Parts: sequence; C-alpha cells; structure tokens
Amino acid sequence: MKKEITVNKAIKRWYFLSGITIFVSVAVGILLYRTIFDFLLQEKESAEVTSNLLREEVFFETLLKTAIICVLIFLALRYLAKQKWKVWAFRRVKNVHFLKKRADIASIIYADSAFYQKIETNYKYRDIRFKFEQEKVQTDNDIVIEDTIIYNSTIKNWLSIIVGGFILFLAFVSFRYAFAPSTVNLTPGIILGGFFSYFGIVMFVQGFVRVTKREPQIILSDKGIKIKSVFYEWREIKDEKIETEKVRVFIRGTSSIRVRHYYLTFKHRKGIERINFTDFDVDKIELGKLLVFYRERNKLRNNQKTTNQ
Repeated sequence: MKKEITVNKAIKRWYFLSGITIFVSVAVGILLYRTIFDFLLQEKESAEVTSNLLREEVFFETLLKTAIICVLIFLALRYLAKQKWKVWAFRRVKNVHFLKKRADIASIIYADSAFYQKIETNYKYRDIRFKFEQEKVQTDNDIVIEDTIIYNSTIKNWLSIIVGGFILFLAFVSFRYAFAPSTVNLTPGIILGGFFSYFGIVMFVQGFVRVTKREPQIILSDKGIKIKSVFYEWREIKDEKIETEKVRVFIRGTSSIRVRHYYLTFKHRKGIERINFTDFDVDKIELGKLLVFYRERNKLRNNQKTTNQ
C-alpha cells in the first residue's frame, strides 16, 4: 500500500522537482561549457585576429550555445518530471478534489487537462478514478484563521537592500577595472558595470521603499478577497489562479534577462485583477492553499445557512 501524503506535501514535492530540473540543466551546462569553448576556439584558431579578441568572441558564442542546450534539457526534464509527478501525487493524496484545485491554481495541471480524461478512460488509473468518485472532502487537515493579512515581506525587502548594495559594489569594481591603465579592452568592464549598476539601484530602491511603507496588500477571508482598498466577494470571483511569469528586463539596448515574478489573477464582474505578490510575505504554495480553503469555507457556510433556513 502506498504511503498517504497531504496535498501541501504533494505540491511542495512538485516545486522541489522543478528546482532539481533547473539544477541538473545548469550543472550539465557548466560541464559542457569548457568542451564547447575548446572546440570553438580550435575552429577559429586560423582567423587573423589578436588572441584576446578571439577568446572574447568564442566566450560569447559559447555562452549562447550552452544556454540553448540548457533550455532544451530543462524542457525535456520538466516534461518527464510532470508526467511522473501527476500519477505519484494523485495515487498518494486522499483528497484528490482538493489536489486538483490546488494544481489548477498553481498552473501545474489545468482543470481541463487531458490527464483527467485519461483517468476516466484508462484502466491503469482505476485507483485514481475511484478516489474521484468518492464524496468530495471540503477541507484538508490544516486549520486556517478567519482572516489572513498579507504584507510586503520585511525579510525579502531587507535582503533586497543588502543584495542591491553588494551589486552596486560589484558595479564599482567593474568600472574601476574597465578604466584601469593596464586594461586593453574597456567594453567588458563597462558592460558589466552598467549591468550591475542597473540591478543594484533597482533592488536597493525597491527594498527601501517597501520597508518604509508597510501596509496590508491582500486580505483573504471566507467573505472574499480585499486588494488594498477594493473588496471582492467570492460570488463575484472566478478562475482564481497563481501564475509564474518570467519578466523581460532590458539591460543595454536589446540585451535583456528574464526575472521570475508571481501573480494572483482572478476574473470579476468589472474585469480581471492581477496582483504581483513576488515580494509579499507569502509564497505561492501557501497562497494557493489559502485561496482554496477560503472559497470552500465560503461554500460550506452558505450551504449551512441555506439548510438552516
């Protein structure tokens, strides 16, 4: 008999597997980097350029090709991990209805995924299908308070100030290296200095502003969701989800990197609400759990009122 686990543990296991796929992809890239670099350098040795310029050209070309390989490995590993996790989680969690909602909110498996159709039709998933046929359980084993108030994270923002200060120090070192009398090529030092300056200033200023202005950002209850001063009742809200988005941040010209942001999104009668909670004092796992709990508690209490009447 398979060991039973909670929904929260199943969701955390998925994020752990996601982290493993990233780690493995990067590790493979690091191991391949030197091989690719030596191969490209050997190919270009016949070019009539100075040694320093040749190595710089090969360096950037190697970074690009290594990055492409890492992305392809990551996508393949993530796909395989998700296929394994889906069956593993639904076979070990008792409250499969709750897991389905949590997985949908966290954008792991969408509610209309073909996986649920396979459960209905494929004989090898008969044990999971049997769980879905059981009476729906309203809550998990955890206890949630009446109201949950979510603020900007003090720890995250102080960390942002410290890291921002350190990055600004790296910018200073880069510029100092670029303009040193012994430096032949100024470009790498200037590019790195600009890169560090931009992110150092952004992180330091954002962290400082959020630390000095601490007020409730999201309030969750069985009545609804309050975003700063606007309140939405649960009956107005539908399709609430937690989305992960890699935001493109431009560094210099067309050069950019992607930074991971987390959003709470839901539809209401006036449109769509989308809140970036990346720097709030709640993570995506906990917020996903709270959304399901409070909506289910709202339904349960409304049903009790109707029965009493």
